[in-house]
This record gives sequence, structure tokens and C-alpha cells, in this order.
Amino acid sequence: MVSAGALLGLAFPAPASAGAAVDPLAPNTTITGGPNGDTNNPTPTFKFTSSTPGSTFGCRVDSGPYAPCVAPTTTQQLADGPHTFYVRATDPAGNVDPTPAWRSFRVVPQTTILSGPSDPTNNPAPTFSFSSSAPGSSFECMVDADAFASCVSPKTTPQLADGSHTFYVRAIDKAGYVDATPASRTFTVQAAPSVLVIETDDQTAESMRVMQNVNSLIGAQGATFTNSFVNYSLCCPSRSTLLTGQYAHNHGVLGNAPPDGGSERFAALHASDNLAVWLKTAGYYTALIGKYLRGRPDDASVPPGWSEWHEAPVGYGVYNYPINDDGIVTQHGQAPGDFKQDVLTGKAVDFINRRAPKPKPFFLWLTYTAPHWSPPDPNPNPPTNCGHAAKPAPRHAHAFDSEPLPVPPSLNEADVSDKQAAIAALPQLGAGQIADIQRKYRCELESLLSVDEGVKKVLNALQSKGALDDTLVIYTSDNGYFHGEHRIPPGKMRIYEESIRVPLQMRGPGIPPGVTVDPLAINADLAPTIVEVANAARPGLTMDGRSLIPLTEQPELEQGRELLIEEPGTLSGAEVWGPGFEAIRTERYVYAEFTTGETELYDLQSDPFELQSLHADPAFDTIKAELADHLHQLQVCAGPTCLLHSAP
Repeated sequence: MVSAGALLGLAFPAPASAGAAVDPLAPNTTITGGPNGDTNNPTPTFKFTSSTPGSTFGCRVDSGPYAPCVAPTTTQQLADGPHTFYVRATDPAGNVDPTPAWRSFRVVPQTTILSGPSDPTNNPAPTFSFSSSAPGSSFECMVDADAFASCVSPKTTPQLADGSHTFYVRAIDKAGYVDATPASRTFTVQAAPSVLVIETDDQTAESMRVMQNVNSLIGAQGATFTNSFVNYSLCCPSRSTLLTGQYAHNHGVLGNAPPDGGSERFAALHASDNLAVWLKTAGYYTALIGKYLRGRPDDASVPPGWSEWHEAPVGYGVYNYPINDDGIVTQHGQAPGDFKQDVLTGKAVDFINRRAPKPKPFFLWLTYTAPHWSPPDPNPNPPTNCGHAAKPAPRHAHAFDSEPLPVPPSLNEADVSDKQAAIAALPQLGAGQIADIQRKYRCELESLLSVDEGVKKVLNALQSKGALDDTLVIYTSDNGYFHGEHRIPPGKMRIYEESIRVPLQMRGPGIPPGVTVDPLAINADLAPTIVEVANAARPGLTMDGRSLIPLTEQPELEQGRELLIEEPGTLSGAEVWGPGFEAIRTERYVYAEFTTGETELYDLQSDPFELQSLHADPAFDTIKAELADHLHQLQVCAGPTCLLHSAP
């Protein structure tokens, strides 16, 4: 047995001197604080007093000898089980309390919940992990008023109804002592909507006129954003913004290829901290179907955060391509049934048929590759006139053979001397070039028909499962595309509207039908929108955008917003489209500063086609200075500082 002195960590006092006076009235000792019953604390603290002022005290635990102590006294580590704490007072005359005060208690294991929801969660069967202060303990768990039952850590609850719940767990040590105060955690199960993001590749806002199903099933049933833009009009940086809610200068993915861009760069910076990870942690079943970021042609791995994975690697055409199905690569052929957009639609319909009836919400990112240019050339199926262009499904061959190329005033612009040198040096396009642009434009429209049909099939699947009205559906593109405007042949990565403006429609819970939203929106807003709708999703990084849901009910909330458009100009080789730039897009103006030192300024109210830059007009010096100041703030913004607004 360990002595009381050792237990209490105190030394014995010197005995009273001989001949001291003796008080015939012995002091009375009283314990005023400390456990009286079960306690989880293996080093409990006791408080005590004496009826005689100036008394000293002696304490012991269990059967050890008394040792001097002072109030409050904390015992040393005690084993689980029953114990008794004794304390007796000795008055200044040396009289000792003949009936020491005592308090019996029992040390029982202490249970700690290590993880599990404590806020609202979308997961109706959450998982909790826990531990005991006593090694080798077993556990019993219960939810709400159920009976305790044996369990092990981690423990997943049964399916729970929406509402408030409490998870309890108690440890039982090897000697059979039970934690009398079980650990508990209260949480709320909230039914959150599923989320479906449908994204195309290089689709212009102008082309939405041929998307009858998208317009009627999404836009007419929800909100159409008439001024939606991308921060960086290139595949991988744009998609990285969607997955992080950050501008490119914050997420750091600055191109389509390493070392500064590509899927490799995104994985290095954000593999475990992006929208898919947040949603999966919040209880969503997550899936990708289609194009991911850029790269990964030979990588069959599945990135973190994805419950299901069906990637169509970049670099392959609409026929003779592989698909990575959860790490197993399947090769598709060149029969009409192998047409890529249709295969992606089929996988999406199958996914919804499997997941929509489940109580656990899903997040599906369905990313079509149309209307991006696509092999193979020559095309093994109709049409034969879409060489080096987007490839439509055989059934849509020649659907737009007579469709004219749109002719805005900026097409093959007559005078580009007002623009920065790279544009000013472009020659006017010849008749043959314009005819080729028109041919490719028609192929792009035809390729979008399979996407439009696919959207209808996917939404019909949701409807048949009774899940359409409870699903947030977002339709957008990763960037726009040029068709000869400002003498620019097909391409993107410029400050002009054709490159940065993209379609955006959404429908779902809380979004009024048939709403037109005119205030500015940007692709950095998509992740915050989804995070808000998902209730319990908590991003691990600071997002630069804001939720768009409130705008669908009160568009005036975002009057005067200013957006950052950027392209760092650090790319090389085939990715170079011109000098880098940073630009600010307001409701009225776009102002850009190029890495060459040049600037451009357009008044979109009087010049919506950006035909005449006003950067050298003295009448706009004050406006230019204000825009430059705001641009310089946005260039280094992060989080809330990116939500810049002009003065009313």
C-alpha cells in the first residue's frame, strides 16, 4: 500500500513541543468539498475546515497513515474503484480530532468523445469516436432515450430522423466500474438538398439560345444570371475556382500544365481541402462524371473527397477514349453508342437512379466536354464536316448547317489600334478564315444538342425519383470563347466579354422560379453557394466569393459589385494567348492593366462591344484612377476583401 504521505505528496510536520498547554475540547473537522459518490477524476480534490481557528490537518486515503495536508488537497493518481478520504484537525494546543471526517467515493473511468457532429449535419447516420481514461475499457452507447448497448469506437448510429438528437457513450473498465456520467454530444440532423452541377467546356452565353431543355427545365424553373463571369478563362484555373471558391491568385493553379497549373498543381495545394472533401465530411455522397481539371491522362487514382469517380481524362476525343471508373479504366470504342456526351449522360442517369432515393444527399459534378474542340479526325461517324472542331452526336449531324455566324460589331473589328499591341497587330480575318470560324461554330452548336438532351434525361431521372424539387441544380461553363471578335481567331484568356462571360442558371430549394438576376456574379460564388445550401459543410479555407441564393430573392443586394479578372502571363508554349493582365469588371466599366505596362478601359454602357478603349481619353482620367485603385486592392484580396463594391 502506498503511504498517505506519498499519495498526497506532503511531508510530516514537526511534533508539538513538550509542556504545551492541552485544550480539553478537541477540534471538530468538516469536509466541505470533494466527490461523494462516483467521480471520473482519478486525482480528486477535497476541501475541509476545523472548528478551531489555526488548526493544522492530517489527511490519508484508504488505510495509509495520516500525513500533513492543507485545504484544498488533491490526491495523487488513484486506481479505478472505491476509496475513502480521511482528514483530521489538530488545534494549536495539540489536541487531535478523535473522530476524523471522511468521505467515500469511487473512481470510475472517464469517457471522452473525440469526434462526431456537434452542429447541424446532413448525415442521418453520423459516426462518433471516443476513448476512456482507463486502458482496456469496453463501451456502451445509446442515442436519445434508447437503452445502452455494447459498442466500439468508431460507432455509426442507426438511421435518424430529422431533428435534434443526443449521442451518449460510457466506458466500463476491466474491473467492471462504469462511468456514471456518460459523455454526450447533441446534434441536429437537417435534411439538406442534393447538389447537381452541370458544367460544359468553352460554352458561350450566346449559344444558350439553342439549349431549349436547359432554359425550360432550369432557367425557367429557377434563376438565370445575366451577368455571370469567370475569374480566369482557362479550364484548370476556372475549375479550381469552382472547387475552392477562390480567385486564381489565392488558389495558385495558374494554368493547365505543371509546374504552375494542371491537376498536379491542384492536388499539391488542395487535395484534402476542396468542395468535394467538405461535402463528403458533411455527409454527402460525392461523385464526378466527366472531365475533371486538366491532365491525369495516365492516372487511374481517385482524388480525396470523392465517393464515386468516373473521369473522362483530357486529351482524348469523343470516340476511342478511356474512362476511369473508380480506379478501373474502361476503354470505349467508336460506335455511335460510344459517343462521349451520351456515355456521360448514361452514367449520370444511372447514378441518380441509385442515389436519389437514398436519405443521404449527393453531390454530382457532371462535366461534359462539349463544345470544346475534340478528336478524332477524321470522324468515324457523321458528320464529316467537323474536322478540328467540336464533334456532335451522329443524330445531330448537320442540324445547324445553315446557321449564320453571329455578326456583332466586334466581329473582325475594323480598327483595333486602340487596343494593346498584341491585338493591335492582328490582321483582319480573311473570308476563308471567317468561313472556317462559322463552320466550327455550327459544329459547336450541334455538339451542345447532346448536352441539352442529356440535361433533360438527368432531370427526368431526378423527377421520377421524386428528388428534383429537393436538388440544387446549377448549369454553367468553365469559360467563354472567341469567334472572330476583335480579329481574335478561336481562343480565350482575354479580358473581353466573349472570353469571360459564361452562362449560369440554377434551380432548387429557396430559388423562386423564372427569376432574372442582373447583378454581377462570378465562378468564385459557386462553392459558397453550395456550402450554404449544404448547411453543415465547413470549408477549411477562406473563400473569395459569396452565396448567390440571397440574390435570387433580392437581386438589389449586390448592386455595385466589382469583380477581378486575371491571367498572370506566366504560361509558356501552347498556352500563351497574349500578355498577362489583371482587370476589374464593374457593372459599367472594364479596366485592364497588362504585364506590358499597357492599359485598356471600356465604358460598357455606351460601348457594350468594347470597340473603343478610353484609357487615353483625359475625360476618363478620374474614373481610370478610381478603377486602378480598386483593381490593385482586388489583386491582393482574400476572403471578404474580395467582395468589393463601388460607391452608390
